[in-house]
Amino acid sequence: MMDFLIKGGVILWVILGLSVVGIAIIIERLLYLKKIQVEEDKLFSRVKGALQKQHYD
Repeated sequence: MMDFLIKGGVILWVILGLSVVGIAIIIERLLYLKKIQVEEDKLFSRVKGALQKQHYD
């Protein structure tokens, strides 16, 4: 495996590094979207409760 990485040269290391960065960005975005969804559920719950109590302020 290391022989393959050494033969690949600089370009292979750049591709490998960018792949790691890309995967990190994908994971971060998925976690962020999950957080937004949870907060959205809380918001709709609060709005629904306020509408049922006729609190329009």
